[in-house]
Amino acid sequence: MPINQTIPKQPDDITSFLQKIIDGEADISDPEFSPKLETLYPICQANTEMAALWLKAVNAYTRAVTSALQYVLNKFEKSGESPVKGQHLSSSPLSESNMTEVQISALYDELVVLCKAGLAWAKKHGYPEVEDYPQYQRAREIGALLHNHAGLPAMQKAVHIVYEKVKSKDGGQAALLEYGWGGIGNWQA
Repeated sequence: MPINQTIPKQPDDITSFLQKIIDGEADISDPEFSPKLETLYPICQANTEMAALWLKAVNAYTRAVTSALQYVLNKFEKSGESPVKGQHLSSSPLSESNMTEVQISALYDELVVLCKAGLAWAKKHGYPEVEDYPQYQRAREIGALLHNHAGLPAMQKAVHIVYEKVKSKDGGQAALLEYGWGGIGNWQA
C-alpha cells in the first residue's frame, strides 16, 4: 500500500498513531514509518497540542532507534568487527570518543527535526529569544554531546546539515543552533 494511503488523516487517528510511538508500541522497523512521521509534521503544526505530541513522538522514535543501534554496535564492539564491511572499529575517526558515527548521525537527524519544529514554532510566536523555544533544551544537550564527543567540527557540520535539509525563505532555520549553542565549547553565537 502506498504511503499516502496509510497516513492517518483524522485528528483522533493521528493522536493514536503518535501515542503508540511514545508508548513504544509502533513498528519502527517498517520502512514507511519514518516518511509517515515526517509527512504528519505539517498537519500537526496547525495545532499546538498536536505539535507537542508530534515532537514527543519524534523524540521517542529517536531514542528507540538510537537504543537499537547502540545494542547492535555493542555486539560489534565486543567482537572487534565493524558493521561497515572491511573496516575495523579501531580505525574509525571517532574511535577515540565513546560515540559512534551512527550515533552522531542520529543526533544530526534529531537536530533537523528539532529545527523544523523550532522554526514553525518561532514563526507562530513572533520569533522570540531562542531560549524560549520548546526545543531549546534538547538542542543544547545535543550540542554539548557533539562538542564533547566529536568537537567543534561536528557542531559546524550539524548547522550545515540543517541548512541543507530545513528550507525557509525567511531564513532562521538554524537559529536554534547558531544562537542556542552559545557558550558550548568554543561556539560563539
